[in-house]
Amino acid sequence: MNALEEEYSGFINSNEIVSSERINSYNEDYLKRQSLLFFSAGITASFCASLYNSLDCLRIRWQVPSSTYPKENLIEFAQHIVRNEGFVNGLWRPGLASNAVAMGTSGALRFGFYEILRDKLQGEHNETEKSSSAMIVSGLACGCFAYLITTPFHLVKTMIQAEHGVIGTNGLYITGSRVGKEPHVTHLISGLKTLYKENGFVSLYRGALPLAARGSTFTGGQLFGYDGFKTLCKRNGIEDGPKLHAVSGIVAAATATVTSTPADYTMTRYMASKGENISVIDIMKTIYKEGGITGFWKGSMINFSRSCPVFLTYTFTYEQLRKQLGLGFFG
Repeated sequence: MNALEEEYSGFINSNEIVSSERINSYNEDYLKRQSLLFFSAGITASFCASLYNSLDCLRIRWQVPSSTYPKENLIEFAQHIVRNEGFVNGLWRPGLASNAVAMGTSGALRFGFYEILRDKLQGEHNETEKSSSAMIVSGLACGCFAYLITTPFHLVKTMIQAEHGVIGTNGLYITGSRVGKEPHVTHLISGLKTLYKENGFVSLYRGALPLAARGSTFTGGQLFGYDGFKTLCKRNGIEDGPKLHAVSGIVAAATATVTSTPADYTMTRYMASKGENISVIDIMKTIYKEGGITGFWKGSMINFSRSCPVFLTYTFTYEQLRKQLGLGFFG
């Protein structure tokens, strides 16, 4: 090999090294960014779920049949619970750990994968701007996947809240939906063990399909409302900041409520049936007999009332955390 060939070979090798270093650097930066996206979404969702667990517990207890407290009025129903059980023990503590784990994990998966899938769908269709179809499909898919994965935690959370009440000195419930019965599921770990003992691994995914439907419609409505409204506003010259995040959060709460309440109510009634020989179809028939087609939207107002403060807190915290981590605002 002459001097010219050696010089050329060295030049090629050095370029290959530089190129390899750039690829490795790009991969490391990409993985770091994605990890931060999952982290920021998950930690924010877990925080919000813990903060507003009382609203979620109230929603579940309102939707589950119970003769202990009158249900003519939601406010009076909540007052009866607080008066007899206390706010912390009656509404905030039940299912707290399960809710934090469930929402933290599902939030990380939903928001973490959403932007990846949405941008990929847009790229495949050579779209230069975000499209409604990409937002909707991405939201539905990510919601379905995330809630399927986290079904055991959501199941235990719902069962804890649905059966909660005051336990008498004889070890039996004296208030709630299981008056006169022993506690069935009271804590996250013990709840998972109880379900596993009853029917093995399959029991941990009881109600997975209605939950996935609920998660899919909820996330689809939420992210289409939030991402879609933000995108529309920014196209019309509105600055991306806390004010836009707040208004977009309210829009997202409304769209998520409309799209997810039927599946949410069906899921709650099904999971609260506690192993009874009853199917999702049976539950849907019962709901229809009780209130017609509008019966599937029972609890819509409490869903919206719960979603609004949660979404406002979530969007503000999530957007600011993203900014502090160097990820920029969502979108």
